[in-house]
Amino acid sequence: MVPEDEIGPGFAYTIGLAHTRA
Repeated sequence: MVPEDEIGPGFAYTIGLAHTRA
């Protein structure tokens, strides 16, 4: 997986929501 610093905070936030809502 790619570090949040590379993918961007916005994308990391989206992944966080996806994992929370999954």
